[in-house]
Amino acid sequence: MNIFMAESPLQIVAAYEARYYFASCDSVLFVILARDKGNVHNVQMKRTAELLGWESVVYFQPPRKGGVASYFSNIRFLLGVKKIASEGVERFFMGEFNSVLMHKARGLVKPDETFLLDDGTATLEVQRKYLTKNVVKPQRSGGNRIKWYLYPPLRDNLFKSRTINLFTSFAIENIVPGQQVIYNRYCAINKLFAQKKVSSKDVFYFGSKHSEAGITTIEFELEFISKVQSYYASMGIAFYYIPHRGDSARKLELIKSHCNATVFELNMPAELYFIHAREIPAHVGAAFSTVLNNIRFISHFESITSFRIPDEQLKSRKQHIDDIYCYYARSGVDVVELL
Repeated sequence: MNIFMAESPLQIVAAYEARYYFASCDSVLFVILARDKGNVHNVQMKRTAELLGWESVVYFQPPRKGGVASYFSNIRFLLGVKKIASEGVERFFMGEFNSVLMHKARGLVKPDETFLLDDGTATLEVQRKYLTKNVVKPQRSGGNRIKWYLYPPLRDNLFKSRTINLFTSFAIENIVPGQQVIYNRYCAINKLFAQKKVSSKDVFYFGSKHSEAGITTIEFELEFISKVQSYYASMGIAFYYIPHRGDSARKLELIKSHCNATVFELNMPAELYFIHAREIPAHVGAAFSTVLNNIRFISHFESITSFRIPDEQLKSRKQHIDDIYCYYARSGVDVVELL
């Protein structure tokens, strides 16, 4: 049996591709939802799993409040995972390296192999900061330190294998001894992809929660989006802002009013949208979204452009973001600096 654990729509898509790649085993997908039952994030995850036709899906809804209720809820979830995996697990796929709950489940089911799935560009950072240094689980600091000791004991010797392999769409060099790096080229999704009408005068610009996450200020983010819109307008290309599920409602209203931009919601991962839509744009842009990497394996676009945010405007994660821009430049994505 193969077990997949995901807590974002993109992780579910990556899990679908890994299930296709390792097709010889029965598979169970565990979807860890956000605490808020009405969360847009949860709606998109359920929709993604349904669109991909997962036969065996287990949804875990943590209680809204933490504390004792959350503790026992997590214990019940872990025991349920162990019961399903009672006959053995060949491979365990985890979508979030920093999830203590996923590592606890991994320790309980004792898989022969463990793989990390893509979740945005986090794979690049996890490989650089942790896996290359033989760090195979979240660091025990702050809240994580408490979480490690709250649940049943989990010691390193409970793992059959300490190695965390990668199933990734990024061209990551395999430099970790014993680690497998399997490249995801979206072969399963490509089998679903039908011939599409392409609009040569449209661009989808994929946004992200830059200001919400404290990466930039909201003022700069709006100015940056306006400059990107002008960049495409100079070529006669219509601009559509595609919101991230973490974009605030206030920011989207400001994009409409301040930038006079059209906001177009996909309500599903971009990779799935390009499968189901009857018409797709010829151009795709973003600051450093993972979409720019993944869609190259799904369809041909006239342009795929990464717009560089100036270093002086980045309030956090400068090294990680610079690594992404360097990776895109090496892999053939156009990296543009706006004046």
